[in-house]
Amino acid sequence: MRFEERLEVLQQCLGQIYPGVISDVRLSPLMPLLERCEGGTLRTSDLLDWQGDFCPVAWLNLLQSTLRAMDDWCERLGGDRDLLDLEHYQALQYFAALTANLLSYVALYDSDFIDYPLGSEDINRLAAKDIIQPTRLIGHKEFSLLYDAVPVDGGRHEALLDWLSGRRYFKAVSENGDITAQDSRLLEQADPEKRLPKPPATVGDTWLLRAESDKLSSEDVIGVLQRHGLVPHTAYRETKYLKPLGFKPGDSSGPVACGVLVVEKTKTANLWLLTADVAEPLSGLSRVDYPATSPSAERYGRNSNLQKIAELAYAPVSKFKIKTVAELRSVLTYLGRG
Repeated sequence: MRFEERLEVLQQCLGQIYPGVISDVRLSPLMPLLERCEGGTLRTSDLLDWQGDFCPVAWLNLLQSTLRAMDDWCERLGGDRDLLDLEHYQALQYFAALTANLLSYVALYDSDFIDYPLGSEDINRLAAKDIIQPTRLIGHKEFSLLYDAVPVDGGRHEALLDWLSGRRYFKAVSENGDITAQDSRLLEQADPEKRLPKPPATVGDTWLLRAESDKLSSEDVIGVLQRHGLVPHTAYRETKYLKPLGFKPGDSSGPVACGVLVVEKTKTANLWLLTADVAEPLSGLSRVDYPATSPSAERYGRNSNLQKIAELAYAPVSKFKIKTVAELRSVLTYLGRG
């Protein structure tokens, strides 16, 4: 059954159970996201839009409580499941499982999302052909070992994602950079600066005209930093997770004494700097400090990909989260490019 057909059945079901209470769920902005989740076309930018939003959890709670009520009603009438409309019941089951899958993706890819109790059953469902009746592929003990492998500061659950990547039915979330030629035009239109009309030259940088509360993705942050004079670092290659940036030859590195700063390509950008380089304009940003470590330490305790950046690998470092235009402006000021 296609997604649209399942959604139609679900609307009929909820309309009968909650007459005059539940509006047309087909119009909910959550439904296109669930459809992309089903089709395996989710991108990290999709998850960013729902960061901290309680709507998916509330929707899952509604579906699960409705299923429990139907089970209870069936049991009170003698346990005859034929008393239920099987198609309606399966639609509820399917959308509950699909919503739980979406929340599992967010929990795996975004540590800033509201706390979702990710468990082994969620991982099994993500790797299942039938999400309503998933095969048990990972036990609680193995799940716990992989879950605890995540760095103490949060971020992506790399060990769990590595395990899932070997499963036939797992549909990974695509990085925003992994786009088709057809998507590139849309991404260009969504560029944070190109969305604005070009101001007169006397007005100055278009970036200053944007609302300070506007949310940004890591792609936005990297793009603006590069338009303000930073360049890919000559000594370190960009990876799937990190974008090392430096300064043009002859250009002063300003407060960045070591000459390298790293943007971590989570959905909201993390900026990694030597703690010794941290300056006052960054005081308003969310900050986590990491003490010096060594290759022989029992636990690395910071993003493991930083081991490839000699200047930041073992020295005391600080991580700043750049969520909004105001925070990015603070970074530009810190770099002397504001």
